[in-house]
Amino acid sequence: MKKVVILMILVLSMLSINIFADSAKDILKQLSDSMKTFKTAKQSYELIVEKNGNKSIKELDIYVLIYEENGETKNKTILRINSPVDVRNTTVLNLSEDEQYVYLPALRKVKRISGSSKDENFLDTDIKYSDMNLITGDIEDDENSKIISEDENNWKIQITNDDENVDYSRVEMIILKKEMMLEQAYFYNKKGELIKIMKSQDLIKEGKNKFWKKIEIQNIQNDTKTIMNYLEAEYDIPITDRFFNKLNISNPILVYR
Repeated sequence: MKKVVILMILVLSMLSINIFADSAKDILKQLSDSMKTFKTAKQSYELIVEKNGNKSIKELDIYVLIYEENGETKNKTILRINSPVDVRNTTVLNLSEDEQYVYLPALRKVKRISGSSKDENFLDTDIKYSDMNLITGDIEDDENSKIISEDENNWKIQITNDDENVDYSRVEMIILKKEMMLEQAYFYNKKGELIKIMKSQDLIKEGKNKFWKKIEIQNIQNDTKTIMNYLEAEYDIPITDRFFNKLNISNPILVYR
């Protein structure tokens, strides 16, 4: 009888471990950590916006700093537009999900992105300021998440939005198990309507670093599309925490510090 009890305890323990390992919160943490395989980086992209039969092309750099805080791995990012001339040096500073700033050269002003501003699109793209964490890989292990389906290749995880300032009611994400990468995301508004789809293509691996060659964001309601094409990356660049501040993003040249 004693052996049976011990066996049952072991089985229950194994089950509880599996449940924890496969929880949505834990998967999202693994996903976020898997993107943080370097300390610093500069990633360059071509940004194509297709709207009303017209196409606009921009080039941008994303600077990333990975750091530890209270036992958690986090990141800070700066996104800067390099061309065309009319929007050159437009810059977004992401310090956390709740702290973002944008520098607008035309106004020569840095402003904090808060409240309903988080629901605004970045320039003429289909990327909202609230989407920036998905683009830069800073995905939090959200308490409002759950697994809605699973197969041998991927998980489908739903995150319910509790931010009244953002139009999304929920986001459903497809995460590849083997690669531990976010492949697709589906955005629904407060009425439960699908309004935007993000799809990633052509996974590239450079040593321990991995990234998507192409990220496509389609706005279903407006029939517009934004495409991010990866160009190149530099790793272990000489930037520190001092690089990521409000004063620095207003400089015409981002000086490493």
